[in-house]
Amino acid sequence: EAQQASLHGIKAVMLLSNFGAAAVGELLRGYVGMPLNALFGISAAGQAVTLLCAILLPRLDGVVAPAAPRVAEPATACVQKLVSADLLQSLTRRAVLWWTAWALWMNPVHGLAMTYWQGLVRQKQIPSEHNGAVLACTYLAAAVATAVAGGCVALRRSPASLVIASMVGAGALLLKVVAESRVLPVYALLVLYQCLFE
Repeated sequence: EAQQASLHGIKAVMLLSNFGAAAVGELLRGYVGMPLNALFGISAAGQAVTLLCAILLPRLDGVVAPAAPRVAEPATACVQKLVSADLLQSLTRRAVLWWTAWALWMNPVHGLAMTYWQGLVRQKQIPSEHNGAVLACTYLAAAVATAVAGGCVALRRSPASLVIASMVGAGALLLKVVAESRVLPVYALLVLYQCLFE
């Protein structure tokens, strides 16, 4: 349970990072009037700084590296064994199987929804000057929902029910987004969809 809560906490921090990026982007683009190419330049510089920080992270004292295997085997054979073991585990453990199915269905759909939602909003004749603000809200709400879900024991009791309910709920929310024509309901549904996915 502690590990599950920690993983949800890490995910929540990542979503808060996305929230910060979207909020800063909205501020710079919408209120300062910075051009998109300058925003992309800032993003690239930020990535370079992040990479540099990761390279410069100190090595922790007292952390023992795993012992090397006694019989050396080619790296490709080792990778194949790891991939095979992970695949076998994802197909034989019931809870892992359900979450594997969830990931295979939900990740591509989420990718499409997050790529094309702005086009859908424009097609509905909804003003879309504040896409960064909408994304910031979706990431902030998803971060809070993820952090809260990490401590909820009831969510771990029945993975099958949770997976099925979240897939059906996500599909229903996307259908409602497509059918809706008013501004606030469309954005609210997108926020709910992001919370459900994350």
